[in-house]
Amino acid sequence: MSMNTKLRKAMSEACKDFGLTEKALDELCESGSKGLSETSTDEEIKKATDLLVPFAKMMQGEITRKTSKSKFEEEKAAL
Repeated sequence: MSMNTKLRKAMSEACKDFGLTEKALDELCESGSKGLSETSTDEEIKKATDLLVPFAKMMQGEITRKTSKSKFEEEKAAL
């Protein structure tokens, strides 16, 4: 299994409840794979995953904020 596949699998598991799109996870993995290689250990991949999870949480928070704001504006316009 390639390093990118391992990292993507680890990120999918770590962020499964965040509601992020496949594209968002792919972009996080692309950024997080810098410094890793095909010879990276599972421990190094786990460390990269742990470093990326806070960014995934921030992305989720921003998506939630924008969604909530849009719903509020739609309800306000309907009044």
